[in-house]
Amino acid sequence: MRSKVPTAARRRPAAGLLKVRPLPGETTLSFIERLASTVQLTARELLRLLPVDGPKPLFQQFQADGEAFLDAETRALLAAFCAAPEEHLRRALPAWKRLPPGEAAAGGHVGVRFRGASLIADTCTACRMCTAQRTGQAILARLYRPSHARICARHQTWLIGPHPTHHDGDHDAQTSLRKAPEVAAAQRRHLWLVRRRPHMAEAFAFAHAVVTQWWAQQWEQDGTWQRRFEFLASGSRLPEDPWQQRVLTRDAVIYPEAVDVAMLSIPSNRGVLAKRPGPPDEPRLVPC
Repeated sequence: MRSKVPTAARRRPAAGLLKVRPLPGETTLSFIERLASTVQLTARELLRLLPVDGPKPLFQQFQADGEAFLDAETRALLAAFCAAPEEHLRRALPAWKRLPPGEAAAGGHVGVRFRGASLIADTCTACRMCTAQRTGQAILARLYRPSHARICARHQTWLIGPHPTHHDGDHDAQTSLRKAPEVAAAQRRHLWLVRRRPHMAEAFAFAHAVVTQWWAQQWEQDGTWQRRFEFLASGSRLPEDPWQQRVLTRDAVIYPEAVDVAMLSIPSNRGVLAKRPGPPDEPRLVPC
């Protein structure tokens, strides 16, 4: 009589069988999630199944839009599972060999550690269509992206950043910009300034906070924001709840105004906002 093999053991991937490649700039946790999905596991389940000698992962700080920080043993096992040299993974995954924020090397980083989206660098969802074309997987991926690189030029979509209300794979993590060209135009100005003004990142962070407060107070009275929201929502599969729709599209809705305020907050740009400074040949949108 054949003995029964536990389901988890049957699903444990054999080394070298998972031909999954990382996306450039992808979060380590996103890569693990895609790796696990090929054998119908979640990232949590795959990490629990790894035959490591040290302690099992603690998931108190696990967030789907956060990051996973791995020790050497775990990195070696995952590299073996996907048959990829660790050097390739290190180049593609910015956090592959990093320690969690606030954890010193002398502390003996052991096992897997997690950090939420608020404790890591800016991330956003990768374009679904680009991800499917590059990986053959119809699954969400997350990339490290600064605020001026949230648009997929190829598919004209705004890529939504981390938000606690959005963890539902049945809905898009991007919105179409085809009816809101002013958002793409704002990104061209933003990118041009980032390349020429050393303090643009700080200026935009301040401007975004200011305009977010304006949005919270008067978005219902602002006709421009209302129309832009309707255009963005109409081309996307967002949650049915109207408030969730508004929150998830907020950064795209207020983006042109945030860029304008950031431009005004840089001393050398004051008084020239109406001229829309920029070269005759504007830079292209940053692709996924």
